[in-house]
Amino acid sequence: FGASISRVVDVDLTASAFDAGTTDPSDQLETGLLGLLNQIRNTPSIIRIAYFHEGEDRRATRARVDAVEYLIRKRWKTIGKYKLVIERTIKRMQ
Repeated sequence: FGASISRVVDVDLTASAFDAGTTDPSDQLETGLLGLLNQIRNTPSIIRIAYFHEGEDRRATRARVDAVEYLIRKRWKTIGKYKLVIERTIKRMQ
């Protein structure tokens, strides 16, 4: 039997979190993610990235989530103190 306690941190995103018409995270998103990572670097956590779209191209939505995950993992290499778990979902807004 094994158990662990981790904090779950939700990162909810829409197209407005990216530079217009691109898959590049905005400067505000990058700054916010860096602040978040600094807050959780000592406490085991799971990050849940949820991207909410309104009929956007599936490839573009996946590319945006990929870009955010890449950014998190890249920054985590220099500040993280444990193996960070990242979960991803893409949801259509209704």
